[in-house]
Amino acid sequence: MERRRLLQSSAVAVGALSTTRLAAGAAHAAAPGGSRGGRGEAPLRVHVVTFDGVEELDVFGPFEVFSVAARAHPVTVKLVTGGEAAEVTYSFGTKVAAAAWSPHDADLVVVPGGGFGRRDGPGVWAEIGKGELPSALHAAHEAGVTVLGICTG
Repeated sequence: MERRRLLQSSAVAVGALSTTRLAAGAAHAAAPGGSRGGRGEAPLRVHVVTFDGVEELDVFGPFEVFSVAARAHPVTVKLVTGGEAAEVTYSFGTKVAAAAWSPHDADLVVVPGGGFGRRDGPGVWAEIGKGELPSALHAAHEAGVTVLGICTG
């Protein structure tokens, strides 16, 4: 699969938000097995990292773009945390169950922002302070995983 072509076409995709139930360990896929039309291509595995205080738009915007791309390309999209599987509370109160992240199971990791204006509350500053997510992202990048930041992510 030509991943750059897929990423470029995903960036301009327009469509409806997937109605797939968002739960720990669940992934949204284009079709069973993650491939379309019997081509047998391995899907692009996209993980969107979520954490307390993350902005909903920064999570669901990319989730929608890659879900729309999954209509034409083999793509899976999964919401993950930087640590153990957990229920995460977003900036405006949305609660989502997210799976534990394994960098080896992703081709692209999307890092949304949120909470930048609240240094003492949940959000990116808290994640930076904990140090686990930045270290994991650095290790993933060093291992060849593409890391994409959204806003302050």
